[in-house]
Amino acid sequence: MNIRHNGGILPWAALTFGLVLFYYQIFVIEPVNSDTANAMLVAQDLASGNWRLHGWFMAPDNFLGLDEVFYALIWRITHDTFLTLRLVPVLQWSGLALLAIFLATRSRFLFQSLFILSATFLVPVFGPYTEHLYFQAPFHVLTTICMILAVMLCGRLCEAGRLDWLWTGIFAFIVIDAAFSDPFFQFILTGPLLLALWICKPPSFRQIALLYLVCVVCGMLLERLNILTGGFTQPATNIPALASLSAIPGEIYRTALLWPVVLGCFPSGQPLWLMILAGLRIPLILLLFVPVFQCALSFRKLEFTDLCLLLIVIANMCAVVFTNASADISTARFFLPAWVCASILAAKFMRKHTAIAGYSLIISALALAVCVMKIGQFSEKSVRFLSQDGGYIAALETRGLTRGYAGYWQASDTTVATGGKIKVAAVILDQQGHLSAYDWFAKQSWYKGDAASTRFFVSTSNDRGGPNPKAIIAMFGKPDDVFVVEGVKNQVTDPKTGEIITYVYNRAQPSIR
Repeated sequence: MNIRHNGGILPWAALTFGLVLFYYQIFVIEPVNSDTANAMLVAQDLASGNWRLHGWFMAPDNFLGLDEVFYALIWRITHDTFLTLRLVPVLQWSGLALLAIFLATRSRFLFQSLFILSATFLVPVFGPYTEHLYFQAPFHVLTTICMILAVMLCGRLCEAGRLDWLWTGIFAFIVIDAAFSDPFFQFILTGPLLLALWICKPPSFRQIALLYLVCVVCGMLLERLNILTGGFTQPATNIPALASLSAIPGEIYRTALLWPVVLGCFPSGQPLWLMILAGLRIPLILLLFVPVFQCALSFRKLEFTDLCLLLIVIANMCAVVFTNASADISTARFFLPAWVCASILAAKFMRKHTAIAGYSLIISALALAVCVMKIGQFSEKSVRFLSQDGGYIAALETRGLTRGYAGYWQASDTTVATGGKIKVAAVILDQQGHLSAYDWFAKQSWYKGDAASTRFFVSTSNDRGGPNPKAIIAMFGKPDDVFVVEGVKNQVTDPKTGEIITYVYNRAQPSIR
């Protein structure tokens, strides 16, 4: 049974509304951090007319044509920073969920497919880092959507046997835009797409392969052209080094540990009842990978789209295992394409069985109940910020401080949370141990200082690479005041950043480079 043939567009409209409403309600669970705050600041500058982002230091994955355009569009419509911060990840995840449902429900077993997809992907789970995957952006969500759309469009071109203008144009636009915005797209998709074309050998496979490669090269060249002609600047793309043979067993072990994290089976540091629920989710690992393994054994019988999804799972896992990318739990986000594609394959190809459908339904219901409980813990249904949770922003406001420097996780997060009333730029220790600008989603003008100000501050915590007391005093001298606030929970780096020490200087804010 295929949901596309069951009622036309009305069920899809209802499903879309339901997903958006569901994710919108549970967004309040996870506070915004500086990654998302930086994306918001970039988007606001983009929306104001700086469409090439002149004066910005970006990351190798600049997200300009993906997440940043999305943020800018929503912000231009709403003119509400907090609503935009809430809507963007909600809409992104809803779109990814709809694509997954669209592909997974091509199975004959509609309800079992939906139950499996809900258990493995659709309903958020809570544990170390997992919830952060759902509620922050940019986190390669739109990149993964582009991968899946490129695969679906490529499949359509294969079925047509020719390159018609409409679908070829859409395919080319998506590939160029994604290749321009995020190198993760071509790193993960190129091998699987070309190999699937070679295995299936549709009539026009050479033309499609050449089209894809030309579009990827065009996207990369456009990014370089933008940099060379006065657009943003960025560091070189950091391709993880190949792991040595002796290191591969360790990488396999760390990769194996990340899958329980992604699927919500990792119980560390949770209350007993959540540890029990995490234990109940352990069979999801088999539920996810048994169908994937079966597909791998009979790969020549798969349709082009399913074969591509299978190869993306394999390529994504190999990219982590055979490099040094799985250094810590935060790299779980790099499993997103494999996680989504494996969930689709499991939902579509798992053999029909009442026990499997029942187990998936129970796990989905339990996860949904946890979502409802988590929502109930927050009486204030508004956007929260990491720096607010620790009392850092309140301490700055109490003392009337409006200009300063801080570590990455306290900087842009504070700027956006206060609507720009407190402007904080991120600083980092250079190789000589001196404070310098953190050239990562940052604007050059942030570091020019403020001659009109009469006070400024510099904050430090135990963030990796952030400022330390020795470097602060060496650069700015003895402070006029010092205060300490409790650290804030940050699942991207450490479970707790420790206390935040702020040094206050009664003079104009100086520039820093």
